[in-house]
Amino acid sequence: MSVRWRACGARMVLAVVCVTTLGCFGSSPTSSRVTLHVEVTDPTGDAPTSAVVPNPPDLVRAVVDVDRGDITFAIRFAPGWDQATTFLTIDLDVDQNAGTGVPGAGIGVEYEFAPSGVVRFDGMTATVVGTPAVAILADGMNLTAPLSLLGGDDGRMDFRVRVHHSLQPAFDFLPDVNLAAGRVE
Repeated sequence: MSVRWRACGARMVLAVVCVTTLGCFGSSPTSSRVTLHVEVTDPTGDAPTSAVVPNPPDLVRAVVDVDRGDITFAIRFAPGWDQATTFLTIDLDVDQNAGTGVPGAGIGVEYEFAPSGVVRFDGMTATVVGTPAVAILADGMNLTAPLSLLGGDDGRMDFRVRVHHSLQPAFDFLPDVNLAAGRVE
């Protein structure tokens, strides 16, 4: 339960907000339910190509859902992506402050979310805190993990997806680095 004060003219109004699946009384933090949803798209065909990698993984869409204490990233690619040669990382700025965390493509990265694991950054220390569930689909992948892996964050965060081919270090970003990061609110 959270309590919020708001000035309303000459009087103060107390607003009690309770968002749980079981109600306000007798519920535990694990029963909290905050539903958040955002979709971000990226132009098809903007992934860097080379003679060695003429068809690199090309990000086209990310859908982020926060529900029942879990976060899911549904990442989609243009046709032709190859799961065996695609490396994906989602940079997370859980405090939405670019001045904290590790600088990364316009955000302050506190966590990296990838199929191989979730990494927390604390200064110069990187710690693997868990592994998301991964579902590989014909057009992309879904990664799901409990918010507890993100320090109990409420799911409101900035993010940027980056992907590259194993033979080419150039990244495709979603959203592109010249744009504001994706924001889950």
